[in-house]
Amino acid sequence: MRSEFKYLIFKNTELQTLAIIFPKEMSHKDVARIHRASEGPRLISAGFCMWFAAESRWSAYGKSESLNGMAARPEDVEILTQSFPLHQE
Repeated sequence: MRSEFKYLIFKNTELQTLAIIFPKEMSHKDVARIHRASEGPRLISAGFCMWFAAESRWSAYGKSESLNGMAARPEDVEILTQSFPLHQE
């Protein structure tokens, strides 16, 4: 089974890299606006992600049209894996 989502990667004021995953029906721009309401978090990438349960792995790809083409980066897969360490049971 695989599940598809959208995601954002932020860097907070302590320079920690944080991932947010949300339903693909929501807009990257709307979710980013909610999380940037306070001073501090800086948006560094956006895209689509997929969880492959059978392989216990994430993939990250694509770009956000609502955020002017901000795109997935190769290192986003590792950030997603660290932020959401899902395992097949």
